[in-house]
Amino acid sequence: MKEKRILNALEQVDEKFIEDASPANQKVKKPVRARWIAVAAAACVCIVAGIMLIPGNKPDQTSVGGVLREYSNATVMGSEGAIEWPWDYKTVFERFSTIVFDGKEYVIKTSGQSANDTFIGEKLGIGEGSGYDVYSNQIYSQDFDIWQIKGISAELMIAAEMDGQFYAFSLNEYDPPATLGDVLDNYSLPQTLDFLYFSEYKEGKETGYYSLTDDNYIWQVLSDCRDAQFVEDGGGGYIGKDRISFTATSSPLGVYKRGFYVSTDGYVSTNIFNWLYTFNIGEKAAEDIISYAKNNAKKADYEPYTYSLAGTLTEIGDGYVIVDDSILCNNEKDGMTFKVLTSDMRISRCIDFQKIEVGSIVVIQFTDPVNVQDDNTISSAVSMTRGYINDGSVNVLE
Repeated sequence: MKEKRILNALEQVDEKFIEDASPANQKVKKPVRARWIAVAAAACVCIVAGIMLIPGNKPDQTSVGGVLREYSNATVMGSEGAIEWPWDYKTVFERFSTIVFDGKEYVIKTSGQSANDTFIGEKLGIGEGSGYDVYSNQIYSQDFDIWQIKGISAELMIAAEMDGQFYAFSLNEYDPPATLGDVLDNYSLPQTLDFLYFSEYKEGKETGYYSLTDDNYIWQVLSDCRDAQFVEDGGGGYIGKDRISFTATSSPLGVYKRGFYVSTDGYVSTNIFNWLYTFNIGEKAAEDIISYAKNNAKKADYEPYTYSLAGTLTEIGDGYVIVDDSILCNNEKDGMTFKVLTSDMRISRCIDFQKIEVGSIVVIQFTDPVNVQDDNTISSAVSMTRGYINDGSVNVLE
């Protein structure tokens, strides 16, 4: 087969997200009705981006959720989906992504990631969620119980109970903290965020991936820098070329694989608060953190933003589909099948709304590694997109 290109969804957090999180690009959002007009204009659009899939150990080897596959001349690309789903095909957190509580507007943090019950504190009251269906031009509203997230100021973040799950919402307002200490206190970061995986950059290029088992020393250094001043940093210009980048995932904060950067020139920056926050902790403190991380870490595999699978849909069962990747193999006999669970509406709706049938070429995104012990089961699929063969390549329909 000739070169195969697969257009799927985000594979990796990259420098783009630093810029997107800056105040210049993440201004205070417009009133809800004005935002709906913009959403309607963007319905059913697929934005293409060129992001490489995680490589394997050989030039023609690709990791599909931890399963190494040898594809013929496979160049796996990515795209960021921007489909506006009809109301009946939306999850509750997609329907009501904005909540007004106590006179303030809050917006959902990471769609699909619910907060663990252990982080939920006392009930604060009732908030009103609002949503809009661009297909029917109808406005919806619904009341939700609002809860405190333990250790986090309710002035900045709240949790809304939706269909028995708790989802983090943050205040929709750009009001940067004066010091690093304010952030540590307001969000209880040492308790709500772990620094256990990071990548190293030299001269702007990634040079390796590493994991830690203990981040207490890092938090100690950051706590000693409580007086570090906030620095206005519109496009990430204070992040040096030489740095380490921690992967920031937190259930109570509602963030998934965002970044916390420590540069050798003495700055820390993070986009976990929707806007880019940068602080000057000094070269000595930055070097202490970087040296500790590098001296106490083990080499790790590259972690993509999401994993990807492409192939032919061979079966649609009760709560699952079967995908065969033979079309990507030099010899189709080397193909492998994967069982993809469809209990999450974000995957089941793709079949119904896009009319995907047995025999269709599909591209699937998922967040957790393949369970090879259970018939190569994928239980964390979040998107399925119809693909097509074009001159030996596999592409996603726009």
